[in-house]
Amino acid sequence: MYKEAVQLQSVPTALHTLYAAVKYQCGGLVKMCVLYLDSKLDSSSVLEVYRDLRMYCDSTLPPQITIQDDHSSSQPPSISLSAPIMECPIYKDQILTVTDGDSYYLPTNSEAITDGLLYCNALQHNCMQYIDLHTKEVLEQEELEDLDHEVLRLIALRETLTVPSESVLFDALVRWCNCECKRRRLELSAENKRAVLGEDTLYAVRYLLMSSEEFLAGPVQSGLLNPSEISEFLGYILHHPVPENPRLARVIHRMRTPRSGPQGQPFPLSQRSNLEISDMAMSRALGSQSGSTRLWGGKKYGKRDTKKQKKEKSKSSSPERDGLGGEKRSFCSRFVEFFFSALSCLFD
Repeated sequence: MYKEAVQLQSVPTALHTLYAAVKYQCGGLVKMCVLYLDSKLDSSSVLEVYRDLRMYCDSTLPPQITIQDDHSSSQPPSISLSAPIMECPIYKDQILTVTDGDSYYLPTNSEAITDGLLYCNALQHNCMQYIDLHTKEVLEQEELEDLDHEVLRLIALRETLTVPSESVLFDALVRWCNCECKRRRLELSAENKRAVLGEDTLYAVRYLLMSSEEFLAGPVQSGLLNPSEISEFLGYILHHPVPENPRLARVIHRMRTPRSGPQGQPFPLSQRSNLEISDMAMSRALGSQSGSTRLWGGKKYGKRDTKKQKKEKSKSSSPERDGLGGEKRSFCSRFVEFFFSALSCLFD
């Protein structure tokens, strides 16, 4: 284990290796697994990686963490999380260094398990960043149904999720409830589903941001909400006067407040996270320019699309499409008919 080269071929292999590395306190191997897992992070693996990291590692990150390169003997420039990161190359003989300002320093060649666990914490942060940026795709994965309740609750309560509608989160919770009841061999009743989910997670959905159609088709039909909750939430959605309910007063404000969206940025542990940081910095820069191109779902919308829309609009308003040509042709045909009618009268 200490001398042989390690070849990580897949995410499950890396997670099993990480478990052994933490158990036997091999700090260098922990960092190797973390860098590999970060490079393979995607919608299908992020939940599994985050779940296992919570079991293996301490989830407490030091405040104001920065990442810097200690490859040269001169004082290296640090990369702060508050600053946009455009490029941070990763080399085979170089491991990123995690520091906590002036109070803590992790050398690149450290094999201490405590230093390796700090990399685990950085990867946990990157997992949550990925979930925030790709919430819909992550919630639609089957792996969500295998999460333990605490991980599900932490995700559902996040202020920084990006969902097109709160019904996406609610549908994911319903799927998890069904699977949890089956795991516990409970009847798939509304009472059992609500019991295994818990009110804290159930109230994490911001029902007051749904439309009335979404609320009636989803939460009302599911049976997870009781009649008093349904009437009160629907009253807020339809902007009807609703008497104050002390039991729900603490969650009503949160339910009607839109989520803030992703905050901060991931740690550049691999080329994947480094590119994600660059994309985030570019999106923020473009979004701050008035009338500039917006990045949405990987597609750029800018001046070209505006010109294309104008061109299509001009085509749609052409005489032939608007029926003006038909009016011209009918006028000509009427004139010809009138002309021949006049001639027939003269000859008669």
